[in-house]
Amino acid sequence: MDVVRYIHAADLHLDTPFLGLARETAQGEHLARLLREATFTALERLFRLCETEKPHFLVLAGDIYNEENHSVKAQLALRDGCRRLEAVGVRVFLAHGNHDPLNSQLTTLTWPDNVTVFGPEVESRTVEQDGRPLAVVHGISHARLRENRNLARLFRRDAEKGCFQLGVLHCTLEGQAKADRYAPCSLEDLKAAGLDAWALGHVHEGQILSQTPFVAYSGSAQGLHINEPGPRGCLRVSARPTPEGGYVCQAEPVRLGPVQWALVEADLDGVEQL
Repeated sequence: MDVVRYIHAADLHLDTPFLGLARETAQGEHLARLLREATFTALERLFRLCETEKPHFLVLAGDIYNEENHSVKAQLALRDGCRRLEAVGVRVFLAHGNHDPLNSQLTTLTWPDNVTVFGPEVESRTVEQDGRPLAVVHGISHARLRENRNLARLFRRDAEKGCFQLGVLHCTLEGQAKADRYAPCSLEDLKAAGLDAWALGHVHEGQILSQTPFVAYSGSAQGLHINEPGPRGCLRVSARPTPEGGYVCQAEPVRLGPVQWALVEADLDGVEQL
């Protein structure tokens, strides 16, 4: 069994305006442009990372753009970036979430051959290396705006493939403080599928919830408001085989978002005007 390297990203929310800030700011056009382009800058950094490191594949676990914005710019930017990754041999696996369900796709958009867009039922795709199966990626997309089914229970390990197997899902895990609970499931549901790892989307805080199997939220690629502070980005994951026949995963966060939110205390003693 070989080491499997992949990049896990989710919740880019391309072309989403920053909450609480006007499109034009009093600080000038430079800052306004920085804020307008922040989510696209994060996407560009993600593609550059993949071009530089050439992982075996890139996983996008939902909410890449917002249906309510119907941003053609966002969907075309995603497609064009995937074309760049095709040129360097990096496959892309995309699962849609509650903000970008399948029915929000541009019907005329043609994806390059390296892209798999998961449908409304669980699908499995094999990644090969030197003619041998390296990994199996299982995924499912939200078909509609409000997906209330437990999608995790639909996943099953491919017993015929003795390689690394990953699940891609946009969901709310039990215990997560999310008011908008879509595709709710439990950690036990994920473990019951028998997969080696899960790449999750929907929760904007990066979290590793289990080591065996490896279950992680990559978090959002760019914080969108003051309640999403700190660096934001993706996970660089290496899955190494063990003597027992399983895999141990190591994940390293990589910052993508150019704008970082923070609460700052300012000493105003002696200050007469803001």
